[in-house]
Amino acid sequence: MGVVEQESKDENSGVKSEVAAVGGSGRGSSADDETQKLLALIRGCIEERKGRDIVVLDLTELTPVTDYFVICSGTSSMHTRAISEHIEVSCKKAGFRYFGIEGEQNAKWVLMDYGDIVVHIFVDETRWFYNLERLWGDARRVDLESD
Repeated sequence: MGVVEQESKDENSGVKSEVAAVGGSGRGSSADDETQKLLALIRGCIEERKGRDIVVLDLTELTPVTDYFVICSGTSSMHTRAISEHIEVSCKKAGFRYFGIEGEQNAKWVLMDYGDIVVHIFVDETRWFYNLERLWGDARRVDLESD
């Protein structure tokens, strides 16, 4: 994962981002272990905040943009915001930095970009509408236990 140099928030778009010194996919390198640790940490954070219907999709064979999607639901905008804030704080404490977070203001769909992992936190109706699991239906589902 990258080293954080600066955090900023664009007031017009509501997008938070951190400038990282290192980016890109860790495919085929020791970064794979770090990606697996981050996946487990994110799943654990979602479970701790009672996120529902957690799905992890392996996109390594489908797109060069990211390796995994972690998708979950919250019961309300307040709930999705609480889940995303817990992920953000816990990952930062563990040394993982995000590249961007979008959707925190209305929190119907919060997207957290950790490079190799993109987290999607939805309220139910928004998740149903976009149906990322169907859109990325060719992706392999990953069974992952949290730490």
